[in-house]
Amino acid sequence: MALLAFYAPFSSARLQYIARLIFEQHLGLLLHVLSSKADFLAYSGPKLAYGKLAESPLFIPKVTAVLEQEDIRPLPAIVWQMDQNNWPFALAAKGGIIHFDLLSLAFLALSRYEEHLPFEEDPHGRFSAEQSFFAAYLRRPWLDYHFNRLGELLVQQFPALKIKALAYAFLPSYDIDFAYKYKGLPLWRQAGKLLKNAYQRPKELKRQLAVLVGQEPDPYDVFSHLAKAHQSLGIAAPHYFFLLGDYGPYDKNTPWKAALLGRLIQGLQQAGNQIGIHPAYAGDWGEQIKRLAFWTQKAPKKSRQHFLRLRFPQTYRQLMALGIKEDYSMGYAANIGFRAGYSRPFYWFDLSENEEKELKIYPFALMDVSLKNYLSCSVETAKTLSDQLLAELREVSGSCISLWHNSSFDAAEGWAGWTEFYLDFLKRAKKNELI
Repeated sequence: MALLAFYAPFSSARLQYIARLIFEQHLGLLLHVLSSKADFLAYSGPKLAYGKLAESPLFIPKVTAVLEQEDIRPLPAIVWQMDQNNWPFALAAKGGIIHFDLLSLAFLALSRYEEHLPFEEDPHGRFSAEQSFFAAYLRRPWLDYHFNRLGELLVQQFPALKIKALAYAFLPSYDIDFAYKYKGLPLWRQAGKLLKNAYQRPKELKRQLAVLVGQEPDPYDVFSHLAKAHQSLGIAAPHYFFLLGDYGPYDKNTPWKAALLGRLIQGLQQAGNQIGIHPAYAGDWGEQIKRLAFWTQKAPKKSRQHFLRLRFPQTYRQLMALGIKEDYSMGYAANIGFRAGYSRPFYWFDLSENEEKELKIYPFALMDVSLKNYLSCSVETAKTLSDQLLAELREVSGSCISLWHNSSFDAAEGWAGWTEFYLDFLKRAKKNELI
């Protein structure tokens, strides 16, 4: 690990967090923090300061006091510009190795600062993408780019400095809201579906009966097909998040005690897939974690919120209290892209407690229902948008986590053509690793 001397005229938990994230976690450097400007100026090796220095150009400008503060205040004024490579930046200033306050801007985005301020909730109590201070650039991993660019500028100043080599990576993940459409349902739910199909969808009634007598596979039972697709492309350890809450308006999975569901979970686990919890819209998350542990014989460490209902700081604190170490909810339902402006995993900073936590956040880049339902994409438009997203990620050597549902392969529910799209997307997303 190469050494980088770092100086700032103040010390704070926020500054330490964002400096470690950029320089150590992303660039792979070892920070050597200097306590005085004189020591910094006298240091002859690779170095960088935060805050303007009259004696040296080796600094990142400090435009706001957000990294010095310990409370949550209104956002500073943020005016976006484009750099020479057509990537967005804000908090501009003159001088320095990079001409804007990257540390403050990155902290505001990664801490989800704006989501701790008052906002207008959507019908599910969520912060919406259009309210974000970088809504116009949501589909661009702009922090990945600027962190990489900062590394390049440091190497230009110090050619012997070794920056960590980053590589694009792809991980498919699945939310299992409904393990099966018909199999494993209790009698009263099965009867309700039979009556509804009899009155409204006679073709679907015929299929339901065929599934129940074993003449056709359940429409949502696509797990073996996914396994074959993953294997053929060399995709290892996809993630599956299971909803195990009690039945309710937004929680309608196969009953958690059903042996059919248990065999599915155990089979996926034994095949090398990663199994996580999908905390229900309602109910006791701790009890749901125990239910998953009943089938897997170990407490889950990975989680993704049902309906992506993420509230700060409550959701992450509750997950941590339940032993969750990794969360995969960092994304929007109504749009694709990067909720925190960054594609790679990072540790959560609890603004209310003003400290970095052990919970690791894994952002996802795109979701099936975002494309089809929220953005009303045709299959062709979805391919164009996903290609653009993959190209951006390839450019910055970023991380692409996709979010799909096993129920999104059922043509009878409006997903005609999307199975072919997804299988092609897997190929395109995986191919990026070989470029």
